[in-house]
Amino acid sequence: MHAELDRNEILKAIGRELYVQEKRIELRVFKRQREERLWRLTVERTEDFSQLDENLEGADAWWPEPEKGIADVLAVIPEEEQIILRYASTTPPDTNQKIFIYPPSFLESLRNAWNDLDWYNQICRKYELLLSHSFQSNISPFFKDAFTFRLKWLRDAQRGSFRLLDYSCGFLWGPPGTGKTTTLGVLLSEYLLKFPDNKILLLSTTNVAVDEALTSIDKALEKAQRHIPDALSLRNKIKRIGAHFRPEYYAGRNHLLPASDERILEELIKHESLKPNPEDAQKYAAWKEKKEFFQKQMKRKAREVIKNSSLCALTSTRALFQLDILREFYPFDLIVFDESSQMSKAHALAIAPLGKSAIFAGDPKQLSPIVKATQPDVLKWLGESIFLYMRDDLNNTVMLTEQSRMVVPICKIVSNVFYNRKLVVAMDKISDPAWRKERQISALPNIKPVTLTPVDAEGTWSQKYGGFIRFDSAKKAVEAVALMIGKGVEPSKIAILTPFRAQRRLIRVMLRNHNVTRVLASTVHRVQGSERHVIIFDPVCGSSDFLSDDNGMRLINVAISRAMALLIILLSEGDKTNEVFNQISKMITHSEISESPIPLSEVVLTNGFPENFIGKFVEFPIGICKIIGLEREGNDPKVKVLDIESGRERKFSIRILKEKVV
Repeated sequence: MHAELDRNEILKAIGRELYVQEKRIELRVFKRQREERLWRLTVERTEDFSQLDENLEGADAWWPEPEKGIADVLAVIPEEEQIILRYASTTPPDTNQKIFIYPPSFLESLRNAWNDLDWYNQICRKYELLLSHSFQSNISPFFKDAFTFRLKWLRDAQRGSFRLLDYSCGFLWGPPGTGKTTTLGVLLSEYLLKFPDNKILLLSTTNVAVDEALTSIDKALEKAQRHIPDALSLRNKIKRIGAHFRPEYYAGRNHLLPASDERILEELIKHESLKPNPEDAQKYAAWKEKKEFFQKQMKRKAREVIKNSSLCALTSTRALFQLDILREFYPFDLIVFDESSQMSKAHALAIAPLGKSAIFAGDPKQLSPIVKATQPDVLKWLGESIFLYMRDDLNNTVMLTEQSRMVVPICKIVSNVFYNRKLVVAMDKISDPAWRKERQISALPNIKPVTLTPVDAEGTWSQKYGGFIRFDSAKKAVEAVALMIGKGVEPSKIAILTPFRAQRRLIRVMLRNHNVTRVLASTVHRVQGSERHVIIFDPVCGSSDFLSDDNGMRLINVAISRAMALLIILLSEGDKTNEVFNQISKMITHSEISESPIPLSEVVLTNGFPENFIGKFVEFPIGICKIIGLEREGNDPKVKVLDIESGRERKFSIRILKEKVV
């Protein structure tokens, strides 16, 4: 009955990934800074060149010197290679000293969920609903009045997202800059206003994403409050679960934070630092009993918050850790997974039964879940997202197609290469002088919005930097940055992105040598969700397998779609052997046609077509194309063309073209 949902296969995949998962991460401290009760450490890995990740938030930190101590990892800022510690039992390490991070293993909780036979049966039932794309209710008509009054500012696709409430499982597909978080905020706030007795569970993959989604709902309710007084009481019934929130999101919004359990957490961490030797059975038993007391207190507080709230927001990882508590209150009326394209199928399926209906929001064309094991079952269940089951031709999928981040030339590249030409600049932004002005870089009037910079050298492996580097492109990127800053471009508006950590390290060294600060130099994985006016993208080794598969395409998409006003891509001839870079290169090269295109009707019936028109620009049914050759296939020869709009090569039957003209 559930042949595809093979529990043994999934459990084996989780076990394989657990086997290669790091139990301890060793870091070297570059800089230590105290911020009231917090400590900010700038760090670097010592054992290998893998990077920091937001999933380390909530991990335990331990250090042997200057005095042995322990702390809680409050936040991780990957792009700055920083960790923020709280409740430190002693002063943390300083420059060149080591600190050790012990990540919480959510995979153990995931395995426990799949091992629970009763819960597995619930997962299977939800899985069948997911595959059936079944219509469940008729909720969406309740919101039509709001569309003509308070919500008339919504774009068409944003209004269409309300129909997802009618399905047992729905997909909100939000390409870059399309306002997915804003859309979710309005959708969920309106749902609560219409059904105030219902309960929603909101999940996302990182603490920052949870904070952004929750505050978006509160802002929407705050706006609705002008017309609907009940919105005020609802604002006090949406809560953040978890102590690892970013305080800056909650300025003036303290009502979103439940009664703090920080005191208990601080006591627990202090208690952890007093852990005795297990060989002393009496002391260890007393210590463990007190630890369990603190943990029970924290669980009690979580239960109180869930019980008394209309909407609870937490990370998907924490949801697994506290699945036993959440199951006490299920089914929630609605469960919403934000950024679910970065969450594995096994993870999402294990939580999905908590809701009567589910909405999965994300973008399958951007970064997918990250795994370390390479076995097929691991890649299938932990390396793919729930969006694998999305059908974009069905009504339970809504794609947001109007974006407000990128200027038209950049949007065209992203849309044609990754979104089948569906992504466009929102009309209200094109006609908005303030929006256009913000994306004008007056200091660089002669630079086109999309620019290819040729690079002579190819990427090479460096033992010193621990990965692929390319001095030529790094030098050109840093020189371009220095030139821009010299002309008056604000450094904080510029980012240099690369797929390889080794190249990022090289670029940072070069930036320091040029005395350039406040310019972001980052790997692509660290910037999904962010944006900059200027993006310089250095693929380093575009021909590598790493950039040539589906995950490579997603990474390239994330890199170039961060750009608001100016996109510079550094490409060698070797890079152009990558299908995506080759397509982008052709689009940019032919973006400006120096000659007027010829109507197809004037050439298709002439003798010598298409041979005599190779290299000419002709108006075909799909748009302007450059004729590049003739392909003879039996009795039906075809003209080969380059579609200028998409940069793709296409073929047309000469016979059919002649029939259409006649």
